[in-house]
Amino acid sequence: MIQLKSPNLLARALAPFALVLNRIAFGQTISGQQPVPGVDQAENFDKEAIVEEEIRPHCLGRVHFQATSWPARCKQEVILVPGQIVHVVGIDNITQLVEPLE
Repeated sequence: MIQLKSPNLLARALAPFALVLNRIAFGQTISGQQPVPGVDQAENFDKEAIVEEEIRPHCLGRVHFQATSWPARCKQEVILVPGQIVHVVGIDNITQLVEPLE
């Protein structure tokens, strides 16, 4: 059995893999490569999510999107409250970019 000196060591070691898997799932390019065949990036956006934790201007909150909780932010100067339905319009690393329904 392998014992880790620091419990965070495993998390740090796996973080780059999580980023790559996220980019593959959303069809984004990795290091200038072509998008993954069969994955349409546009189909992952312009979908609805539900705010789980309040999103304030210049602050992260959380949304429930595609059966998972994600960090999220909104570029508009609005406050999004838990339970509010929002549009996912993009992604920045693992942070979902959202906008309120008009």
